Amino acid sequence: MIGSDPELFFHNGKKFVSAIGKIGGSKAEPLRLLSGFALQEDNVAVEFNIPPTKNAEQWLWSHQLMMQEIAYRGEAFGLTPRAVSSANFDEEELANPAAQVFGCDPDFNAWELEPNPAPNSPDKSLRSAGGHIHFGMEGGSRLKIQAVRLADLLMGIPLAFLDRESKRRELYGRAGACRIKPYGVEYRTPSNVWLRDAMTTFTVAEIALRLCSKEFVEMNMEYVNKNEGLIQKAINELDEEAFMKLRPKFQSFWPKSILNKIKITKKIEPSDDEAIQVIIEE
Repeated sequence: MIGSDPELFFHNGKKFVSAIGKIGGSKAEPLRLLSGFALQEDNVAVEFNIPPTKNAEQWLWSHQLMMQEIAYRGEAFGLTPRAVSSANFDEEELANPAAQVFGCDPDFNAWELEPNPAPNSPDKSLRSAGGHIHFGMEGGSRLKIQAVRLADLLMGIPLAFLDRESKRRELYGRAGACRIKPYGVEYRTPSNVWLRDAMTTFTVAEIALRLCSKEFVEMNMEYVNKNEGLIQKAINELDEEAFMKLRPKFQSFWPKSILNKIKITKKIEPSDDEAIQVIIEE
């Protein structure tokens, strides 16, 4: 099964506005709605949870329902939710102590096999919004680490390039960011960019459901192990050459209409026949 806990920012038409005191709920005590649905304030963002599901259509419906609920609650304050992954807030919006609380447990890096450093940006007005995805899977930590590495290849790279203007990577979202859970793994590399349109939301669910399969993960690990440096470089540095070299592997999981939104800004010479075929097809 798969689940999520994405975040959104409120905007009043002129600037981004803190969600503190407007939604209710917290990490310790979320605001429970329908069965499995919940809302909470997280720093200046509003975060929501959906019930775990095995169905991509249900996943899409659940996210659309919660985004409508947040929009409805924001109307009372003249605010609209936005699925942007980084934003700068005025000093007055950050005056509440809750606006200075960043995360809870540390991220784990599935590539380095060690905790990620605590977020720290010289821009103290910067806040980021994640789009964390939860994979329910059996197996030990080794399999879960492998699933995160494969998620970077199939999901993390396209989502990073769809959100390439974001400043979120100054705080969160490096390759392999995760938390190992008893039920599976929380994949923390993606921002909330996959909430911006229904097709991307649906595609993310389809890939996530595949990543719950031990057989699917293991059959792809030889390729991942051979290209681990390129995978990390594509996400952490938004390296276009790494993106193009890896694209033949992940492109079959994504609608062409989504991948066509990604603009490569410099000419990349293909390194093999497979990459040449990708360019010819486009």
